[in-house]
Amino acid sequence: MLLTLKYGKCKRRYDESHPKRVAMSNRVNRLKYASTQESLMPGGYHSSESPLYQQDYSMYRVFLNGDGEYLAKKLEQFGATVYNQQVDLTAYDGTLLKARNIIGSYKPETKKRIVLLSHWDSRPWADADSDEKNRHTPILGANDGASGVGVLLEIARQLHKQLPELGIDIVLVDAEDYGPHQSYTGNHKEEYWALGSQYWAQNPHVQGYNARFGILLDMVGAKDATFFYEGYSEEFAKGINRKVWNAANNL
Repeated sequence: MLLTLKYGKCKRRYDESHPKRVAMSNRVNRLKYASTQESLMPGGYHSSESPLYQQDYSMYRVFLNGDGEYLAKKLEQFGATVYNQQVDLTAYDGTLLKARNIIGSYKPETKKRIVLLSHWDSRPWADADSDEKNRHTPILGANDGASGVGVLLEIARQLHKQLPELGIDIVLVDAEDYGPHQSYTGNHKEEYWALGSQYWAQNPHVQGYNARFGILLDMVGAKDATFFYEGYSEEFAKGINRKVWNAANNL
């Protein structure tokens, strides 16, 4: 999915002193699971010939490590000014998530900017799996999470070689997919999802931050993937949609 957006802030109640403080990460469960799943990774996903920057098991290592340090170091290696937002975010059930948003900025002094986003966490449960036995086990995350991050790391590598005129911010958000499990009997609210994105929108890495527009990548690693206009993008940012797709058609 490619989501284009006009930049704007969203409002969400944020509480740093929640009484139910649990020292856990929304990545922990799937890290244990990932170590057994190498054989299920798509062919070429970690190949040095890949057009994405995923060689030497880059994304695989990220998902095993789970703390984001690899991503921050890679962005720094590729010439970005790196900002880290390490924050406690309250999940739908009161669990406090130890989240980390990672931002890599190119030409941070430039006023005209665009923002490129992806989430680097993954769903901690496959709660929509057709097999009920899998509904409390983590998803692999190779596509839903890692693929968009891989694209943005490759973009970072290219930006290191040749900077554009515009300033560019690569934002890797955490706690995206820790929304309610399907078995949860409480309210299922939209605001329970995308917690890292909500936090960054309300607390940008630079005071007064603004971008001309943004492009969000999610689940872009499927075999023979085809990308159609995304519905919300068409509704709220149709002009930007056309700009992005026209540029793709000219490649």
